[in-house]
Amino acid sequence: MKKLCSCIALVCVLLSGCSQPASSQPQVTDLQFRLSSQVLLTENGEIYTWGENSPFGELGQGSDQQEIIPTPRKLSFPSPIAEIVPCADSQNLTFVRSMDGQYYAWGNNRAGIVLGADDYILTTPVKVEFDIPVQDLDHSVRMLTIQTPNGDFYGCGIDPAFAESYFFSHEEERSASHMELEKIEIPSESAIVDYQTMYQYRTFLNEDGEVFVQGTINGIQGDFPKATAIPYPEKIVQIAPMYRGLVTLGESGTLYFMGYDTFGICTDDRDHVVNFIDLEYPRPVKISKMQDPVRRVWAGTSSIIVETIAGEYYTWGYNFSRNNAESDQEFMTIPNRLHLPGKAIHFSVGPFSSAALMENGDVWIWGSNWGRAFSPEEKEATFTPQLAFSPTNPDRGFELTE
Repeated sequence: MKKLCSCIALVCVLLSGCSQPASSQPQVTDLQFRLSSQVLLTENGEIYTWGENSPFGELGQGSDQQEIIPTPRKLSFPSPIAEIVPCADSQNLTFVRSMDGQYYAWGNNRAGIVLGADDYILTTPVKVEFDIPVQDLDHSVRMLTIQTPNGDFYGCGIDPAFAESYFFSHEEERSASHMELEKIEIPSESAIVDYQTMYQYRTFLNEDGEVFVQGTINGIQGDFPKATAIPYPEKIVQIAPMYRGLVTLGESGTLYFMGYDTFGICTDDRDHVVNFIDLEYPRPVKISKMQDPVRRVWAGTSSIIVETIAGEYYTWGYNFSRNNAESDQEFMTIPNRLHLPGKAIHFSVGPFSSAALMENGDVWIWGSNWGRAFSPEEKEATFTPQLAFSPTNPDRGFELTE
């Protein structure tokens, strides 16, 4: 269940290939955004990265220099890659799992959660060493969460009881982190079917539709040092963590929010968001912005995308874009209709750009092109989706080469 969305995306991509002419390049099965770069996975198990490399070496291409790599470059691994591990906070750290079950990671290791690696900065992929069996894992830049084959959960990283803090040096952040796995006790009577890790908190969903949170959601204090049940008025079917907030979807199609609504997800008054007025919701509240019930929700650090039961797509939140050296900031507190040329099977919501993976294998990207998200050339930010990858029309987007 944890990787249900990824599995659906992969199956749909493979099935769509049955009715397509021979592909001129491999289809994209997953694409994730980092702060100013992108990482993608193809159907044949290849990983590509491109965008702005940070001093943390987030592209994994052997450099810690801040520079723009305008087109996708392939990373090398001993065996094909099966998945890019979800990273809800879109920070500069990436984990991937190979088809033979080995995990690799690169980027920001200041919190020491790349187990077996002592360096603060990993500019190329390194093996992750575990001393327990791993069924699945999830991470942010500060916290690692592991599920074992018997359903237990373990974690390491920044103490969940801490308030959100900024660490000025590698040493400060490393000293505030626990780099040994500790068991996470979840007071659930049924199996956990989904879990996600956002910056400095974890959230769990069980098969009865109950939600549990461990860590700091609002960024001000350690709300939940231990995994704690969060009461909702109905069964929850989906969890979607954000930076300083948690969005959930009830079985009725109703969205809920808890945390600190810095981005106008549930707050209607834009002035409240701009001036930080009455934004804290310590318990879940209904998001009363959609006329039609919601079928699915995807969240990033600062915005969300929803699909309604009518098959329409809407997005709202913090609309930050960067055009060359100028930044534009706007809070979109009213859902904005997203027009796509077909049916989307999965969305990736980044801090500055978003992507739709389509049923026919195409990938459309919109938002900021700061990290060359949709074009190798400097281009203005746009809300109009741009074709970035196409298995049968590579001349209309990026070409995946060696």
